[in-house]
Amino acid sequence: MPFFASLSGDSADVSEKRERLHHSLDVLAAIGDLALLPRGQWLSVSGCVVRLDAADHPQNLLISGVPLLRMSPEDRDAVHLDGPRRLLHPHLELTRIGIPTITIDEWARRPLLSLAEWTTNEIANELVETPGDLDVASFRFYVPALASAGTRQSNRWFTTNDQLQGRYLAHAEQPAGWTQHYVAEVDSGDVVGIRELDPQDVRPLMFGLDHSAGNPTSVHWVESTQKVLLRLPNPLPYAEARIVAALSDSTGNRQWELTQGRESVRRTLTELGVTFVVSDSTGRKS
Repeated sequence: MPFFASLSGDSADVSEKRERLHHSLDVLAAIGDLALLPRGQWLSVSGCVVRLDAADHPQNLLISGVPLLRMSPEDRDAVHLDGPRRLLHPHLELTRIGIPTITIDEWARRPLLSLAEWTTNEIANELVETPGDLDVASFRFYVPALASAGTRQSNRWFTTNDQLQGRYLAHAEQPAGWTQHYVAEVDSGDVVGIRELDPQDVRPLMFGLDHSAGNPTSVHWVESTQKVLLRLPNPLPYAEARIVAALSDSTGNRQWELTQGRESVRRTLTELGVTFVVSDSTGRKS
């Protein structure tokens, strides 16, 4: 990445350089070029070729920590650098690279089911009886149907009341200071069954519940000829965040600048059930 070479002549102090370097390594790890090891070490990975949506050009993204100097001159000339991204010329014979080719959904490990089907299954899975020592009085429940239209997901959590009936996403602060999430069944305000959730399942379940309640969240999509500015009011699930990180550059405060793969990103967010607030670079909405 040219950024690393520029650090030597940069006038920033050591702590700022270290912070920027760590951020760049995190980006490469999110994309898949590097793997994080214990004790602050990083491993270059052989990776794969990720096939973007058919409407995107170039369509093939090289995800690999292998240095370009290890490639033949002919193959190296077919690689286009775009920040940390390495895009492949469409006429390059992919078998020459010698690594697997997979779709972007496979690479991001997105579920095979639609969001609606996945959410239905996640809510319907078997629960266990609520342990007697669990402080259910501290539970807060994710109920997008009770929230204002389009409000942030952080404002869609509510304390229990007698009107809650059925199964909900819930969370509670633990004595050690961390948050545990559950699927909880509520009967007349009482929690009668629970199932602990994997942390990576929480965020997609929130988007799925938003969609099923008819109260989706929104993303801001500002188009120009050369790029898209994307603003995300809510954190994305792991898989979708990985796709956005691989194809765009963070400008801070959950804003991203997208120059490649815009159709892949737009489809990914559409399938997450969000509403697009689309405008052009002058602010005119469409």
